[in-house]
Amino acid sequence: QFEFFPNGDTKAREGWCSLRLHVPDGTRLRWCAWIGRKELGPRTDTFDQSKWWNRSGLTWLNFCTIDEAKAEVLTETDSLACGIAVLEVLPQEFHVGLDQLGDDQGSHLPTPLASRPSSATASRRPIQ
Repeated sequence: QFEFFPNGDTKAREGWCSLRLHVPDGTRLRWCAWIGRKELGPRTDTFDQSKWWNRSGLTWLNFCTIDEAKAEVLTETDSLACGIAVLEVLPQEFHVGLDQLGDDQGSHLPTPLASRPSSATASRRPIQ
């Protein structure tokens, strides 16, 4: 499902239209949108409901200007066609914090900074 806001979302720049795409949580996709004969994108987005900036869906705040949208209105029918095309559904990206790993996990992660030599004790080579 998608929503088109001809006068923009509340955070859009003045004079700009917005578009919001509703997808299941965790969806990562490459997509584009069109209004009339004008195609915009592609872009890649991940919907993560826990992030404040996309709790309502994937939002393209400044999708096109109101003047660009008006120029695409079909005078015969007084209508404006708009839509989206999903080009590719991508694998989800997972970000696991150290606090989420068990006791036996995380051995493959880089050495914590506290156990690395400080820059004062690390060897340095002159720049050539």
